[in-house]
Amino acid sequence: MLSPQVLKTFLKLLHFEVKGLKVGKGTLECAVCFIKFEDNKALCLLPRCSHVFHLDYIDV
Repeated sequence: MLSPQVLKTFLKLLHFEVKGLKVGKGTLECAVCFIKFEDNKALCLLPRCSHVFHLDYIDV
């Protein structure tokens, strides 16, 4: 389990805000469940590796 301090470092953005950050990728999908994101879904962006997850998987 991650500490609350670590969880606070993860960016929480909407999919349409994250799309431009992933150069060369046509669509983004969750790094856990591999489902493509919808534009209005809130996501968690990990700071160093830029992996993107549904909030349900990270922010328990």
